[in-house]
Amino acid sequence: MRIGIATDHGGFGLKEDLMAKLKTVGHQVVDFGAYNLNARDDYPDFLIPLAEAVASGEVDRGVAVCGSGVGASVCASKVPGIRAGLIHDHFSARQGVEDDHMNILCMGGRTVGPAVAWDLVQTFLAAEYSQADRHLRRLGKVASLERQRFKTQSEERPMSDQQTAQLSINTIRTLSIDAVQQAKSGHPGTPMALAPLVYTIWNRVMNFDPQDPIWPNRDRFVLSNGHASMLLWSILHLTQVQAVNAEYERLGQPSVTLDDIRRFRQLDSKAPGHPEYHWVSGVETTTGPLGQGVATSVGMALAQKWLANNYNRPGFDIFDYKIYAVCGDGCMMEGVGSEAASLAAHL
Repeated sequence: MRIGIATDHGGFGLKEDLMAKLKTVGHQVVDFGAYNLNARDDYPDFLIPLAEAVASGEVDRGVAVCGSGVGASVCASKVPGIRAGLIHDHFSARQGVEDDHMNILCMGGRTVGPAVAWDLVQTFLAAEYSQADRHLRRLGKVASLERQRFKTQSEERPMSDQQTAQLSINTIRTLSIDAVQQAKSGHPGTPMALAPLVYTIWNRVMNFDPQDPIWPNRDRFVLSNGHASMLLWSILHLTQVQAVNAEYERLGQPSVTLDDIRRFRQLDSKAPGHPEYHWVSGVETTTGPLGQGVATSVGMALAQKWLANNYNRPGFDIFDYKIYAVCGDGCMMEGVGSEAASLAAHL
């Protein structure tokens, strides 16, 4: 059996003794700490990882020790799926497993000696979970209460901004790798690497309304390394950019749907292998040949300057949009990209 064991300074000596005995009788032992005697340590730092390992099945059962054992049992039981019991007698060590499916045995390192502790551990590990109807019925009621408690807690604790951002970034990544895997072709590496950058540009930098993707003063996003197109399709799908046709008429539907992503790089999909202008709204220019997007973005910036010079008035800027271009090292190696950058620098 694979046994996890954890303690704080209050049970450090007892834990070391139990580990040696468990290994001697053939159990695999996973030590969750503490790893040295330190009166300033805190039992939750060791007990929570142990409880999570038991709940996930990483270890079969757990043994937890602290000064009195009370803190260990209270702490471990806060983890969903854990049934921890504070045990100091032989009968409860057996019945706690059989009747109540106890999966973490908690003891007080300052209340039981090595001989009693070893007897309790052996009894705990030898006992088997009962499948009797009355026990399962009771456990079902406890599990229902547990599910309700954690559901309520999750409803009361909405995700933080940081958690929302990380979930969004991970979703961009998983959409990209799943689509490439489905198509059996494509480039997953660049979307994986650039997901945080593109998420930040679209959500915290760009001035862009997904409901009106043809607004004249919108910021423009250009993906020059167009082979990483899943990066763009993921963003357009998640931000729900609305579709317009070639005549710039709004269609009242998303530009890129999940079904489009499922058909990535397939005929007629709105998620082709490279961004195509006039085929997918939200795409500002066709890119594919390396360096082309960089050069086009310079042209877009020139157009913005021309519009601003001709139509803006003091205190009333009609056109002040910006161009954001993402490119790779391949784009930088192409002459068209370097020459466009040189032109931009001189104007």
